[in-house]
Amino acid sequence: MCILFCLMRLEKGESLPMYLLFVKKRKTLLLYMLALLCVFAWGTLLWEIPKDIYVTKDQELSLEESIPVDFKQEDVQAVFLDRWNNTYEVVCQFLGFIPVKTVTVHVVESQEVYPGGQTVGILLQTDGIFVVDTQKLESVSGEMTDPTEGLIKSGDYIVAVNGMDVTNKEELTESISNSKGDPIEMTLRRNGDIKTVNVTPIKTQDHSYKLGIWVKDDVAGVGTISFVDEEGNYGALGHGISSLDGKNLMELSKGSLYETEIAAINKGERGTPGSLVGILYFQKGSYLGTVSTNKQVGIFGDLKDTEKINLSLDSIPVGYKQEVKVGPATILCSADGEVKSYDINIEDISMNAVQINKSMLIRVTDEKLLGMTGGIIQGLSGSPIIQDGKLVGAVTHVLVNDPTRGYGIFIEEMLNQ
Repeated sequence: MCILFCLMRLEKGESLPMYLLFVKKRKTLLLYMLALLCVFAWGTLLWEIPKDIYVTKDQELSLEESIPVDFKQEDVQAVFLDRWNNTYEVVCQFLGFIPVKTVTVHVVESQEVYPGGQTVGILLQTDGIFVVDTQKLESVSGEMTDPTEGLIKSGDYIVAVNGMDVTNKEELTESISNSKGDPIEMTLRRNGDIKTVNVTPIKTQDHSYKLGIWVKDDVAGVGTISFVDEEGNYGALGHGISSLDGKNLMELSKGSLYETEIAAINKGERGTPGSLVGILYFQKGSYLGTVSTNKQVGIFGDLKDTEKINLSLDSIPVGYKQEVKVGPATILCSADGEVKSYDINIEDISMNAVQINKSMLIRVTDEKLLGMTGGIIQGLSGSPIIQDGKLVGAVTHVLVNDPTRGYGIFIEEMLNQ
């Protein structure tokens, strides 16, 4: 708009404002515009080229056709970074001779995994007792006070009371109750650091002793398996499980997967994300495996009974980010209780997304899935994305204002964990 305004004034012979005197001449302005366009185009090109590329030994080193660069492969032998792990650097060139960016290439063995799509129940035990929030309490004398103000805050993990470890809410409640109003010493973990605070429970209207803190010692929900390898290791969700504010990952002591049954589907609508409503069976006979890691790119562990997961599909090759292209693909999910394939379209790809869980923009095009769920809903996170017979990613998020669309993560980001 600013450039258009300047051109209109110059055309009429009018003078430009003082802050635009440096572009009084039309040629200067056009050159300035051209320079800006070149800088923008060059920056876009750099952004579209990934920092790391994974290729198999028999795979040609190339990028998606829309990225106008090629690789100077004759220098490959001279730029090895790690011969043991077969990693080297290679230069991307524009027009065959203009260096653009140096990329780290990882040569890996060809890999096949079993695509998932199965909905599972997830139960995570927090590493310490997670503080959800704090509040003021009314004491027995009628005074409103917050006994933890400035001492304990949302996001803290309570790990010990008076030097004794606490592992669940019941132990914490009992310790507070037994204080009879005397100060107690609490050991907290905050952003990885350990600190000790002294707090004094107050006697409330019901004559019990409390601190006014809301806490959790576990997290439960449903999600979707993305892949399982030959050893029974799996990846799921495509994103981590975060605290209520969504800023920090929950810190886990242990976790488990269980069988689940889809009881209902809350269909997604514009402005309101939908969800799968699952019945989780937390008994021994429904146990599926462990959750050992909660990472930004998903949850990971190993399955104890792959037969219960029902890996009915054959293993398929892994596709890396440079192989993904805009166009048709499919996802696997079990919204109706059985793993089925549904059509989607990959609308955009970001090789260097700021949030790696949002590297692909996808749209559900399958009328059956749209009729059941309205598109992407909570519980479908982790649904594998398959293109050209390869597992290339997993569904991660929904666009709240358009549930037919959402985001995906490149599967290599999950496999690297």
